[in-house]
Amino acid sequence: MKSKLKTALAALALGLSPVLARAHKPAAAPAPQALQLQLQPSSKLWLRGESTLHPYQSFAKRISVTAELKPAAKADGLAGLIGAGSPFQFDLTVPVESMKSGEGGLDSNMYKAMAAAKYPDIRYDVKSYRTGPAADGKGLSIVTKGTLSICSVSRDVSITGQVLPGKDGLEITGEYPLLMSDYGVKPPELMFGMIKCSDQVVIHFDLRFKQDQAGTASLPQALASSK
Repeated sequence: MKSKLKTALAALALGLSPVLARAHKPAAAPAPQALQLQLQPSSKLWLRGESTLHPYQSFAKRISVTAELKPAAKADGLAGLIGAGSPFQFDLTVPVESMKSGEGGLDSNMYKAMAAAKYPDIRYDVKSYRTGPAADGKGLSIVTKGTLSICSVSRDVSITGQVLPGKDGLEITGEYPLLMSDYGVKPPELMFGMIKCSDQVVIHFDLRFKQDQAGTASLPQALASSK
């Protein structure tokens, strides 16, 4: 009788062992939450070009950005997370008619050349990126690869910039030259062709972000542009 009881207790213990082991197994750590970044009103994006009359600049009065970081390693600050290679979603939209040069004739001819009524937005969607030391020793150099869409054309491009840590956030600066004709845009002309704009323009950007506590990052920002 005692032998049978010992056998039954041993079987019961064996059966409960996996259950007890699972009950005492520490819970898996929750996956790090994605960090939403919000574009700050001090950000700027503008282009510079040449014409047969004089150089010109055109500043974006509205920019919409969706930016999200998924921490892949422990790092100090948002810039540190990018330096650690954390997955980074970045989609930027600039309404064509938000670009203002201060010269109404140039602006209206530019909107017409870019078929703004049909293609109202300039878009840049980042697919991947890599970082390294910055040449000036400040922050990081960043090379993004993505799709730039202007007018009727979308092209795969690489855009280089610099990432600087900022107060409670980060700053991304850089410039990117392009030919308007590569995107099906005929450089604008004014005064019945007497003034002609050059094909090449250079896009400059100084984008500043903070972590968005509210969790929304795709909000159009009214940006104060300064020359």
